[in-house]
Amino acid sequence: RPASVDIVWEGKTVRPPLYIGRPLPNGGSQVTLLAVPHVFVSGKEIPASSLIYTWKEDDVPLGGKSGYGKSSITVTPPRFGQSFTVSVHAETVDGRGAGDGSAVITPQTPRLLVYENAPLLGLRFEKAVAGTFALSEPEVSFTAFPLFVADADALSYQWTLDGSPFAVDPEKPRDATLRKVGSGTGDHAVSFSFTNPKNFMEEASASFTLHF
Repeated sequence: RPASVDIVWEGKTVRPPLYIGRPLPNGGSQVTLLAVPHVFVSGKEIPASSLIYTWKEDDVPLGGKSGYGKSSITVTPPRFGQSFTVSVHAETVDGRGAGDGSAVITPQTPRLLVYENAPLLGLRFEKAVAGTFALSEPEVSFTAFPLFVADADALSYQWTLDGSPFAVDPEKPRDATLRKVGSGTGDHAVSFSFTNPKNFMEEASASFTLHF
């Protein structure tokens, strides 16, 4: 009997507001998968909750995560940054209908996006700051957003200006405000980085040039 199983998945990671795309896992974060079966018996589609699921990770059975009605599972990448395959076999209790599905998951390296935080317009999500940013006002504020990390609050953040760290509000470590002092023009290197002391897979940095 014709049958199929779609698998919908996403990483249990954070992403910026208005980000287009699903959250992707890194090598040390979790991935949640949901099987959407289309199994028919006598012309009727069998409810997902009434099927028996057999899950596998790279062809290795996941016995503790399989069973009656277990259409959803959570896994951790088995080999850090390498791709892996999760497959599922969904079958009726009487064995009259069954379907299979699989998904290849590739963990991502965490990234950083920095946006201008304008006084009147707020966060300028339409364009990330990169390359050279020209300062048109006496001061400018930036907000950094980590991508593909499990918990943004578990990270340690650091801003630097021309290679030297500078202090920011400890309550808002992802925000920084830079002011022009004196006259003249010049270029300064601004960078932002994060690390996770409990997960070596979660670290990233981003930099740009601020032109006064």
